[in-house]
Amino acid sequence: MVENFENQADLIKKFTETLTSIAYKCIPKTSSKSKRIKNPWFTETIKPRKKAERLFNKFPTSGNLNNFCISRTKTRITLNQSK
Repeated sequence: MVENFENQADLIKKFTETLTSIAYKCIPKTSSKSKRIKNPWFTETIKPRKKAERLFNKFPTSGNLNNFCISRTKTRITLNQSK
């Protein structure tokens, strides 16, 4: 492992290569992809509730509140039945 280097640039290059190779072997790689699989029934159940909630927050009327409460109740019932 001990080598004779003629100049400092060769020594720095070898050190950098060695350090990089060790880092690639030891440090785990991260991925931008999610490992979690989304349940299609879950997203389809939540969508109407989120839409009603956004509509109620944007336009807080009694009709929008009723729609949001109904959607929230349906979502809660569906999620509890699925457990």
